[in-house]
Amino acid sequence: MIKKNKLYFIVCILSFIVSVNGQIKISNMPEGNAVIDNTAILEVQSSAKGVLLPRLTTAQRNLITTPPNGLIIYNTSIGCYEFYTTGGTKNTTANRWYSVCTGTVCAVPTITAGTFSTYCNATQQVLSVTATGTGLTYQWQRNGTAIPGATANTYTATQEGSYNVVINGQCGTTSSNLAVFNKPTYFPTPPTTQNVNVESQPETTFSAVSAGGGGGTVTYKWQISRNSGSTWTDITDGESSTDNYMIFSNSGTQNLTVKWPTTLLSPARQFRLAVTTSVACGTNPAYSTAATLNTSPSPAYLFNDIFCAGLPAGWVATGTTSQATGVPCGRILNPGDVAGSSGGGVNRTFATTPGQQYTFVARILNSGSAASSQHLNVYDNGTNTLLGQADNFGNNLTSVTFTATSTTTRFEILDYGATFESDGYVYMARAFSN
Repeated sequence: MIKKNKLYFIVCILSFIVSVNGQIKISNMPEGNAVIDNTAILEVQSSAKGVLLPRLTTAQRNLITTPPNGLIIYNTSIGCYEFYTTGGTKNTTANRWYSVCTGTVCAVPTITAGTFSTYCNATQQVLSVTATGTGLTYQWQRNGTAIPGATANTYTATQEGSYNVVINGQCGTTSSNLAVFNKPTYFPTPPTTQNVNVESQPETTFSAVSAGGGGGTVTYKWQISRNSGSTWTDITDGESSTDNYMIFSNSGTQNLTVKWPTTLLSPARQFRLAVTTSVACGTNPAYSTAATLNTSPSPAYLFNDIFCAGLPAGWVATGTTSQATGVPCGRILNPGDVAGSSGGGVNRTFATTPGQQYTFVARILNSGSAASSQHLNVYDNGTNTLLGQADNFGNNLTSVTFTATSTTTRFEILDYGATFESDGYVYMARAFSN
């Protein structure tokens, strides 16, 4: 029984599909109608049913890559058959779907106008696009990422970046060229005024953060004004004799370090950052707002000395000192020049008032010695009694506060390190009444 059923099934199939000389006819008509039209490679014959072609939405159809000429689908989005054509009278532009219902070509969106260039504005830039096509929708992107809510044919850009618009239509998708929006250089974080106690704070830093400017290579340069902003001068790293021997570093970055003002600055110095971009947008270079360096306090100095050529008046050396090289000021303490000694130094005496409190401040720079070898000593000059001492300060600004016990007091700066001769020097020393 099973074999008979199988045989019957095979006979039925053969009665519906006939192949002759490579031609195929599918039919549910009586066998006598199984004659194939000699002009058809495929003939479908029925008196009760039709042919069902692939049914796709417009979005699904648009996912077909490189469709061939003559490809036929039923578009469920518009309720009509479409075929693909790249030529003929129905198509003046390549790669189009043709609707048999309307007799018109379904064209991929075409951009006819738009604001796709490079722009430089301080606040915003209006971007727009004009396109032809059916059922168009828009999605603007910034740096390749869709912008929420930006779905009109215009968009107002307020952030810097590269913008484009993706246009979807009934017949395909297209993307615009890039529009680049730059802002002139601005400073989200400008430098701020610094208030420095020159007796206790060894350094301070001015910082600024810039943005915008058009991009490309960005260079920085800090400038100083010594006349309340009337004129500005580029800062060079190193000591500045015109600024009471302040030491500048990192003047070509966004963070300027100012070290060791030796006394009050009058007038107060001002600083600003100049920013230059290789792709200019707006003023180039652009300047930050100015920040002021205020110095305090204003004590009554017993002495306030910088060790430039020759020892300052009143100072004597233990052994021989020499002028430091490569800097405007500084005296090297040469322990090697002192016979039988492992250290060298400088000292001086000064008139003081018994019972009065004083502060002695000094700085040794670039000492090659270990931090344990530097000493700041204060003595009663008559009794040689030690009144105060600061040790092991290395390259740091250090101070000794003491009460005078006689009318003369001796101040000493010593270094016991054998390598100090090669690269260390006394930079400044001062004393004042409290």
